Formats: sequence, structure tokens, C-alpha cells
Amino acid sequence: MGAGAAGEAGELEAKTLFETLQEKHPGRYQDGQLRTLQRRVKQWRAEQGPDKEVFFPQEHRPGEAAQLDFTHASSLGVTIMGVAFAHLLCHVVLPYSNWQHVTVCLSESFLALKRGLQAALFRLGRVPKWLQTDNSTAATHELATGKRGFNEEYAELVEHFGMKARTIGIGKSGSAAVSSIASTTVHVIWSLVQKPGAFVRYRYREELFPTTTFRRAYDALSGNGQSRESDLEYLRVLHLAAATIEEDVEAALAAEEPITCDAVRARLSMEADVAVPELAPYEPALGGYDELLEEVAR
Repeated sequence: MGAGAAGEAGELEAKTLFETLQEKHPGRYQDGQLRTLQRRVKQWRAEQGPDKEVFFPQEHRPGEAAQLDFTHASSLGVTIMGVAFAHLLCHVVLPYSNWQHVTVCLSESFLALKRGLQAALFRLGRVPKWLQTDNSTAATHELATGKRGFNEEYAELVEHFGMKARTIGIGKSGSAAVSSIASTTVHVIWSLVQKPGAFVRYRYREELFPTTTFRRAYDALSGNGQSRESDLEYLRVLHLAAATIEEDVEAALAAEEPITCDAVRARLSMEADVAVPELAPYEPALGGYDELLEEVAR
């Protein structure tokens, strides 16, 4: 469901709720109050509703990947001898350059995919490293098992052309940039922890190094080269900073060697266990209040 459809659904839910209230309490709620309820429901949903999935827009590289998908084309209104032509398009696109190629097909079959991919590669004259598809069609994935892994025929086809198969989300879209860890919500960072592969080419990746100390920590974790493990460890540290106090985590990063999230957390626990000097309880002189009351009475 798109953002517009989701918004419309929210408005309908609020309207239904309002109509129910009017039925249960005749004369208490006027039609002009509907807009107020809709705003309140929208605010409640944003603050108390379920978390929304976060998408991380990626920077594409020239010639690295091609994406393939099937598109229903019946809405184009194509006719043959006056009869509507119900068909699909096997659509191949290079995300970086937006180079595109389509072939007409009648179903989302493996044969249609094979024909469309081969025609696109022959026209392109090159083979990208990755072939990306979503997992919504049986032509590429094993839908019957529920695990949605690549089916054997598709995996062999991709390997035959010297490419690697990769699954992408359905209808993924971008998100707003962030300027610092202070404006990056824990939900956002936790989503990256769950999808560390999105971090390496996340469009706003540099914004996730709030200070030089965090950048040096990431470089130290990466060592001789970036890896999924180093990205995950850094994201865990970043999540800890967002969930606690950034300055404390930064100080712990500067003091710890080697750098790991567990080491930073242990350092923070040590700081928290430092003995706090006992202070005598403050006992105000109550006579001062009597004097104040006497001044007010005058």
C-alpha cells in the first residue's frame, strides 16, 4: 500500500470511529468535529502506532547491477484487430544510467524471464555483476516453500551469464537525510543493525559518523577492508550512542582498544559504578517561611 493509500485508510478509520461515536452518543458530537478527531488519530498513530519499516536509499555504481521485473501492461489499452491485448513486459533496467529494455510476454514464467534477460544482455553487449529481482514471482524464487530462496533454474541461469543473483525489496523508496546522531532516531539505527548490508552504500552514510572519534572507530574496526562484521559492530556502537549519551560513548571509544560494542558498554558500566560521595541532606530553616508569611500578611 502506497503512502497515499495508507493516508486515505487512516482518514477512513477516523471517520468510521467518529460515526460510531455519533451513533452511541446522539447530539453530543457535531459533524464539524470530524477534522479534529482525524488530526488526533493521525497524531496518535504517529506516536503510539507500530514502527514503520525504514528504507535506506543506495548509491548506484556504473554497470554494477541490473534489475529485472515484470510489469502488467493491460492498462495501456493496446488492441489487436479491436480485441484488448492482455500482456506483460519483462523490464530490465540499469539503476545507475537508467538504460532500459523490455520484451513482451504473456505471463511471469521462467521462460519469459529467460527470453527477456537474454534479449536485454545481447542488446546491452555487457554483463553486470549483479542481477537484482524482488521475491514476488515463482520465476525467480521458491514461493511454495515460504522461504523464498532462489529456485534452481533461475540460479543456474544467472550463473550461466556470469552474474550473481540478489534479492531487493518490493517497492522500496528513499528517506530523508539525517544531519547528526542527535536527529537520527534509535528506530532508524536499529533498522540498519538488522540490515547491515545497506550501510556500505547508504546515501547518507557519512552522516552516521557524528564526530571524528566515531569515524576513527569505524576505520579501526574495518582494519584492512570493510566487511559485514565491521559494519555491524560499528552500528551496534552507534545504536548504543543513540540509546544512551553520545558524549559518554565517544569518550569510551577514545579510551578503549580494541574497539568493540561490548568493550564500550563495559566502559560505560565502569563509569556508572564510580562511587558518588555522600552529601549531608539539606535541611531548610523553616523559620524563614514564617517570616515570609508575616510579610505577606502586612
